[in-house]
Amino acid sequence: MSTILKIDRFGPIENLELEISRGTYVTIGLPNKGKSYLMKLLFLITRLHQSPVLGGPEDPEGAFKFMFKELYGEEGVKLFNASKFEIYGYLYNLTFEEGRVEIEEKEVDLVPSSCEAGSRTEVNLTEASLDVLSTSNLIAVMPPRNEKERLALLVGGLIVGTSYCEVEMTVPIFTGRGFSRMKEKVDVALLPFSVFLPHGRSFVIEHYSLSQEYPMEFSGYLKLYQSMRYRLTVYPWLKALELNKDRLSETQIVNKVMKEVTGGYVEVKNGKLLFKGVNSTVMVHSSADAVKELVALASSEILASSNPFSYLFIEEPENQLHPRAQAILAKTLPNIAEVLMFTTHSPFMIIGSCLNSKRRVRFVYLGKEATVLSCKEIMNEIPEITEVSLEQLEEVDKNWNIITSKEN
Repeated sequence: MSTILKIDRFGPIENLELEISRGTYVTIGLPNKGKSYLMKLLFLITRLHQSPVLGGPEDPEGAFKFMFKELYGEEGVKLFNASKFEIYGYLYNLTFEEGRVEIEEKEVDLVPSSCEAGSRTEVNLTEASLDVLSTSNLIAVMPPRNEKERLALLVGGLIVGTSYCEVEMTVPIFTGRGFSRMKEKVDVALLPFSVFLPHGRSFVIEHYSLSQEYPMEFSGYLKLYQSMRYRLTVYPWLKALELNKDRLSETQIVNKVMKEVTGGYVEVKNGKLLFKGVNSTVMVHSSADAVKELVALASSEILASSNPFSYLFIEEPENQLHPRAQAILAKTLPNIAEVLMFTTHSPFMIIGSCLNSKRRVRFVYLGKEATVLSCKEIMNEIPEITEVSLEQLEEVDKNWNIITSKEN
């Protein structure tokens, strides 16, 4: 038995439809409307093993403390007690009892005035059907324990979008010879709400900028910096198709594969997962620079436990990466999402995907007859690679599209 609730108080996200099993208790944190806030909490979406979200509207810190304990045990309690929190916005507390929906709203006004807010939102998730807020899923708000975890939050659960601020963190920087740590100014923008969809993740990430130096100019709501900058942009799939229509419409087969990969959703019926063919929303990384962050996560165990029903699109992940770093990346990417699709120029990414993927890999080669090739066929096309210079890499055909999907 489920209760369907329509909520129209999400600001830019209107008519958000939640379908939640009866008896589930959910606490949702939303930014305070019309105000700015300092981002000291990162969104971590973590599945607890059949543990409900606890804590009440009168004690939001108690709810967060419970989450810490569930996730990290007694060490989590120590971590929580040692952390300084800035709780922002409204807490909407939804309870579902005997088919009745109760909503309690409490404003938490701990917003410092030092952070300017923006109002830009890339997309409107109107009437998104969310069927995942259950006792096995938790929306938690917490700081990361270390740099790798912070980056994992960025890839796996950080939601950015409507407000902007700058914080300072210690992050790993890939230099080509390895990783070094340095303090960086991090610009973060936040979207009010996030959730795992049954057919994938629906994230709106307007930008994530990591800079080394002071801004040299300000353009719109995005600061530009003189040196190293990472940008991460995520759009719903239809938006991404529009932005990339010239590339994606080159052949009919690409459009067909796109439709097969993204044109549906998963639902649970009689204890089984079923795929139904309708338009869906997927996660799209349209900036290859963001892959520098992904490389730092190559050995992270956090990605291994990411939502199994997720889609990931990355445009040319090898850009600005040393071939060795590309090989490291190829070991991780094919296995972090239900469906991964990326375009690449790099034979390291192609062969690495074949050798390291636990799933079926398909290739769409746009340079020839636009046919789907298997790993065996593609390996015959590309000679075995041991050492390849950057100059040789540039000679590799630039029209490879790699699609990996689950065996079934």
